[in-house]
Amino acid sequence: MAMLFDLSTKVAILMGASKGIGLAMATPLAQHGATVVISARKEEQLNIAVIEIDAVCGTNRAIAVPANTGNKEDLENLVQTTHRSAGSIDIVIGNACVNPYYGPTSQISDAAYEKTMATNVQSNLWLAQLTIADMVAKGNVS
Repeated sequence: MAMLFDLSTKVAILMGASKGIGLAMATPLAQHGATVVISARKEEQLNIAVIEIDAVCGTNRAIAVPANTGNKEDLENLVQTTHRSAGSIDIVIGNACVNPYYGPTSQISDAAYEKTMATNVQSNLWLAQLTIADMVAKGNVS
């Protein structure tokens, strides 16, 4: 893989990154030098993803932190663990999502709608709120 840019001083946090699109985003970030903190609900799958990322990169670039995206306390722990393990955060990717209901919107239950919104929308707001201070301090956003 050609080095198009250097992320060796960057810390990336990715939700929903134990497989699929999330893992496909975490791997090249790590290949370009970033420390990637990957998160998902299932710790076993996260640990497999860390091994896969590190095998591609040839170094220890990935850290697994289990978290339920729809739980604010889990996201707070994710950010605190990232700070302790890797430092302040430069890159945030909110990739986790759920779809507990397949059918017409007119028939979705309140509980299914609320779960969808909490995980797919509100969790990204929470994560942004928890990480924005890092990015402001580094001059990445204003």
